[in-house]
Amino acid sequence: MLGGWGNTKSIVRRNRSVIVAEAITPKFLSGTEYRGFWIRWGNGLVEVGKEGEQNPFLKWKDPEPLNFRYYGVCTAWGATGSWLTEGE
Repeated sequence: MLGGWGNTKSIVRRNRSVIVAEAITPKFLSGTEYRGFWIRWGNGLVEVGKEGEQNPFLKWKDPEPLNFRYYGVCTAWGATGSWLTEGE
């Protein structure tokens, strides 16, 4: 989740409820411009970073890795938003 808690915090969750990584990210998202982010995963490692930056701001090593085959994006909890995605 990016920009949760009133655009103040970002997290990685496992099983919808267990927060496994979090970062304070004030004003991360914008209502007037697109902001770029990247997500990498493999061998149980999940990393999230900002476009143009190499180092992740969120990182988690899953002790019981899942085999990702698909992903989805959404805007939730009554918020509005739009997404541009790139795939391989």
